[in-house]
Amino acid sequence: SQEQAILLAFNTIKGTISVLEHEGISPKNLRDMVTSKGGTTEAAITQLDKADFSERFKAALNAARERAKQLSDSIKFS
Repeated sequence: SQEQAILLAFNTIKGTISVLEHEGISPKNLRDMVTSKGGTTEAAITQLDKADFSERFKAALNAARERAKQLSDSIKFS
């Protein structure tokens, strides 16, 4: 169900953050540790790389940051 999918995604993210904090490793190192050669994660990452996802994601974050700066610059404090 959608409710179960949301709970699973939430707990996966929560567990990932816990491992990153506890082990003191980077997200890329953790991904490398859990990515099986020829597995589902590797297949997904391959497709994201083909679509230049990383660069598009960076561009989206930069656009959001620039817009946030514009909005904060327009606020007048008294």
